[in-house]
Amino acid sequence: MSPQFEQIVVFSVMSVLVTLFTWIYIQHRQQRVGLWMLGWIAIFIHFTGELLGSFSLLSPNWTNFIKVGTLEIAGVSFLLSVSQAYATTRRRILYYLLVGVPSVVYLAFVIWAPQHKWIFPALLLGSVGSVVANSLGHYRPRTLYFYIFLAMPGAYAVWAASKSLSNPPIGLLFYLSNFFILAGLLYMRHYRRLSPGVIFTSVSFVMWGLVFPLAYVLKIYHLGLATTSPVWDLPKYFVALGMILTLFENQTELATQAARQYRSLFEVNLAAVSLSTLEGQFLDCNNAFVNMYGCSSKEDVLATPAVSLRTT
Repeated sequence: MSPQFEQIVVFSVMSVLVTLFTWIYIQHRQQRVGLWMLGWIAIFIHFTGELLGSFSLLSPNWTNFIKVGTLEIAGVSFLLSVSQAYATTRRRILYYLLVGVPSVVYLAFVIWAPQHKWIFPALLLGSVGSVVANSLGHYRPRTLYFYIFLAMPGAYAVWAASKSLSNPPIGLLFYLSNFFILAGLLYMRHYRRLSPGVIFTSVSFVMWGLVFPLAYVLKIYHLGLATTSPVWDLPKYFVALGMILTLFENQTELATQAARQYRSLFEVNLAAVSLSTLEGQFLDCNNAFVNMYGCSSKEDVLATPAVSLRTT
């Protein structure tokens, strides 16, 4: 199978996924789903860049910029879709400016101006410092999540900043891996349930984040799969499937809650309430209705035509 044919197949699959998420967003108009759609549009452009590059329609530099830059935008979008600290539109825009834009600028310097070594640690540490400062007002300093989101990216950022002076691509690994790993952790915390969709999506996000450093290490030591192998794209599809499953679970949960609330209000109502068809056949009634007509059970009421019962 030629690389061009593989890219065409992947491009087609991504087209279906983006169309699906666009349809879901039009149906629900939720900000979270809108950010999902934005992330998947970025992934679609990511594969479009790869496809155009495989046919030599883009220069190598622009191909790499599109491939990596769209992953950065997708990672930020997915992370913000489940972040409580950046739940408002204003704070989401702020996060894009503090982290998303610097990550893309970092990429541009790696590709076109790698000799400006001072910019790499400055962007890395500036991004992390600004996020920590803005998160202090949301997360309580004594919560476990605060220490996880402070210690893990903080230590990683210091290490990546020191290495970026001699090896600038290390900073890109920092941005990409953090975006997706933190999205996975926040995804679980956002939904607060251990359903198959939430677990599968959270684990897939973490796998997606680990792909970048793992592929980099294997490339250095000439081990394992090539970085262009489609196997590295599997977490993307897993995340998409998990998100779709989560949406179905959300709809099921909403329907269950609505049914539970309806049943609770229906049964505890002190007034006699019944439901019947236009033909006079009872569909349901509460205990107050059963007692009012002196029936022995709800089943007796449902077996009796409404007209006959109300004339007795």
